[in-house]
Amino acid sequence: MPLTKLAVASADAGTRQFTTIMPIGYTGLRWAPSGNALQYMLTRNGATNLWEQPLTGEEPRQITNFSSGRIFDFAWSRDGKQLLLTRGNQSSDVILIRNFQ
Repeated sequence: MPLTKLAVASADAGTRQFTTIMPIGYTGLRWAPSGNALQYMLTRNGATNLWEQPLTGEEPRQITNFSSGRIFDFAWSRDGKQLLLTRGNQSSDVILIRNFQ
């Protein structure tokens, strides 16, 4: 599986300010309300949590701490004080049909 590199560059000068390799399986990349980080969803051990990657190059930090369930989407209020999550479980069935005619 190919690695995804994330780079942030200045819109004025075009100079790269920050580069990192994103974790495999991340989804939903968005700006943090502060504008100083990027946030994304990451599922590990059957649970999805939100993570934040500071643009300073520091290590990413986990924002939520759910031990089960999936986060399907998220959004912050305009003032950045409230977080809206759509969460639930995802299941699927596998059916084997033999001698189908």
